Amino acid sequence: MAKGKNKPTKSNKASQKKAKVHYKRGPGMVFFMVALIVIGVVFWANKPITTNKVDRSKAESPTSNPKSVLWEPEEESKVFSKYAGSDSCKKCHQEEFDLWHGSDHQLAERLPDAAMDTEAFSPTREFTHPMVTSQMYADGDRFQINTKGLSGTNEAFKVERVIGEKPLRQYLVKFPRGLLQAVDLSYDPHKNEWFNVFGDEDRQPGEWGHWSGRGMNWNTQCASCHNTRLRKNHDE
Repeated sequence: MAKGKNKPTKSNKASQKKAKVHYKRGPGMVFFMVALIVIGVVFWANKPITTNKVDRSKAESPTSNPKSVLWEPEEESKVFSKYAGSDSCKKCHQEEFDLWHGSDHQLAERLPDAAMDTEAFSPTREFTHPMVTSQMYADGDRFQINTKGLSGTNEAFKVERVIGEKPLRQYLVKFPRGLLQAVDLSYDPHKNEWFNVFGDEDRQPGEWGHWSGRGMNWNTQCASCHNTRLRKNHDE
């Protein structure tokens, strides 16, 4: 027996009609949305830009506003006029002074002292490393180190300052333009002997790491840790 075709019901007809209507409205809706976007872009592009203009004539100058003035350190003459010296601390802080006196902190950097340094330079000492023979000796009230300098030949350098105490003392000598260099020859006060801080390395003049080079320059490598209130005074 042949099956009959299903007749469309009212509900099916209604849904098909809505689908057709929705399909017909689709392109129109897309066109409408695109038109809105284009209008919005054109409106935004032609909108005048307003900025808050600053009247520079009324702007504060750095000197008119105290808060904008750069900080400057107090003049050295005023600072050191108030400095009474280390001995002035003993009266009220005897115990603390005794602990500080002779400590690594106190001896971080100092001037040459006959009582402390004569043993290292007198009688004349000699040290060879590895192809350079250096002499350390006393010349009156001065201490001298004769070793290979920036010129590549042995030169005599006067000891200007001493840095460190344990486990070694290093000696600063003067170079041109206000530079101080830490000589690679160091003294061990506990063993009473000289040695080279670079061991068996054969560093040569002109190299960054040679004692006459930037790597051993006191001004940039040592000064800030071994001193308080360091002033380099480049502008003076």
